[in-house]
Amino acid sequence: MKKLETLKFNIEFISPLINRREKCKDSVLLPQTVRGVMRYYFRATAARVFGNNYKKIKGLEDIIFGSNNNKSLFDVTISLQRENKIKLSKLMNLRYSLYGIILNKKSNDCKNKEEQNNENPNEKINLLDSGSEFSIRFIFYKSFFKRRIKDYNKVDEHFYKFKEFIKDLFVLISLVGGFGAKVKKGFGQFVIRNIERDIKLEDIGTILKSLEEKIKYLDKIFVKENEKNKENSTNNSSISDEAFDFPAFVDGFFHVYKLKKEFYSDKDALRNIYSPEKNNFSYLDLKKKLRDSAFKDAIQNFNDEKKVDFNDALLGLPVLFYYSKANYKLNALDDKGNEYRKSSLLTIKLWKEKNGKYKVYLIVLLSKIHLKNSKLVLKKIVKIKNREGKSKKKEFKSSINIDFDYNKLKNTIEKYKELNKII
Repeated sequence: MKKLETLKFNIEFISPLINRREKCKDSVLLPQTVRGVMRYYFRATAARVFGNNYKKIKGLEDIIFGSNNNKSLFDVTISLQRENKIKLSKLMNLRYSLYGIILNKKSNDCKNKEEQNNENPNEKINLLDSGSEFSIRFIFYKSFFKRRIKDYNKVDEHFYKFKEFIKDLFVLISLVGGFGAKVKKGFGQFVIRNIERDIKLEDIGTILKSLEEKIKYLDKIFVKENEKNKENSTNNSSISDEAFDFPAFVDGFFHVYKLKKEFYSDKDALRNIYSPEKNNFSYLDLKKKLRDSAFKDAIQNFNDEKKVDFNDALLGLPVLFYYSKANYKLNALDDKGNEYRKSSLLTIKLWKEKNGKYKVYLIVLLSKIHLKNSKLVLKKIVKIKNREGKSKKKEFKSSINIDFDYNKLKNTIEKYKELNKII
């Protein structure tokens, strides 16, 4: 039997978890979800060591998390400890932030043929609400680990450092991320209940420095496939002033802000963030300020090669809007012409204090809004009538050159008096 050790986290969700394997199924938390999120934040943190060198990051990532050629150094198991369910229909007042999740009443996606058309499909779907608790256990196989290191005589020392790395990475995720869909809109976020130290989001700098040192350490102890031609991979000279191709926790590329106001529940906090009438800062107001005159410029230059600013897209692609009786969609295309989504550079982060009150943070991770060699396409969809007088949709496509000001998001946020800058 393989010698193994474990690391256990007891977590409590502080906002609803949206993690459905199928569109009309209830939310669940799965091991592959945890592993995927850990990979994402590993890359963002590893940029502190390797800069924009994705090849070096991916090499260490494959050793730790596994690839087609080698098994991961750990497994993940999850057990539900406490279940709080909430109907998707109960969150209708947060509809804007749940675009694509809340279903239209006319949708037949969740209906059997026998069901009536007047049934609300959102009544059928349960999310895991705040207060739901899980036990997440990491299982480490020492024999697998030993095969990957250079010095067998220091296996215990190296193994301890590796477990501490996993622990710090999971703590980082609790501070800046979460699980499931709409995490960047404030959903699926959690706190760790069995951690021996009191942590808060203001500690992010300390956690990142600890992770940086551990990543440098792990990079030195592991045997690489190309060991003979190995460069000095811990040299971070590749970090430049240019925006990263991926979100990165590199100084100057990430910023954290805190809303001065506190809230009594996660729903109260989310309602305030997505309702422009509640307080001066709101997501909708931020979006409006980012869009500014660039919105009209993009429309007016629809068939023009002139470059335009479209900073609205800093909050993610695709961008959908309605203007002058036409629907528009701005999206990125890969080399094969397939459309793909690009996540927002902004995360709305909720944090629950020990007194039960909620704080709201804004985390900005600057990166290039689209991948290299990709194209942005603006589609115009209009309704026209045929000879019989029936309406039908017609689509017009045009490539459009976009100038992105990566710092526009940060600079716009910093003008709100309701926000304090932490980092």
